[in-house]
Amino acid sequence: MEINTNPSDLNIFLGTDSIDIVNLESPLHQISGVDGAFTQSLDESSNEIVFIDASVENHESLIGGIASDAKIIILDSEHNGILQISQALEEFQDVTAVHIVSHGSEGLIQLGSTEFSQNNLAQYADELIGWGQSLSEDADLLFYGCNIASGELGKNFVKEISELTEADVVASDDLTGDIS
Repeated sequence: MEINTNPSDLNIFLGTDSIDIVNLESPLHQISGVDGAFTQSLDESSNEIVFIDASVENHESLIGGIASDAKIIILDSEHNGILQISQALEEFQDVTAVHIVSHGSEGLIQLGSTEFSQNNLAQYADELIGWGQSLSEDADLLFYGCNIASGELGKNFVKEISELTEADVVASDDLTGDIS
């Protein structure tokens, strides 16, 4: 497993064709009993999935630059984002890349209503193992959020995610995103 703590930018998303967007904030995509769950049928032929936390300012503007064959899922900021990602990934096999765009800080990423960090990583170990089961053998898990992999805390956080998912993990170790 490769651990890279400095993704270059979002250029890996570039594309111009039509894309599918699943908005987990829409009541049409929620079912009772599962926070942030959605019922829309996902195209199982997609090999890359982009999760964008709804709390990211102007997240709609990112969508135009994402590759056309990627499945885009907007995480509901009112519900646990780890569980939303887990439920979405259950619908897929052999995913080659999972991109997660959100806010972060050293050793932490905001996923929906959940601050996912070293402090609660063990609590979500089963979910992360489940993520790995949806991934291809050489899959990449890419986190876009400020400073997630910075410092020893961040590097250890990323390393443990890599170990649980059995994926190559890339995470930002500096400021990430639009300066506005």
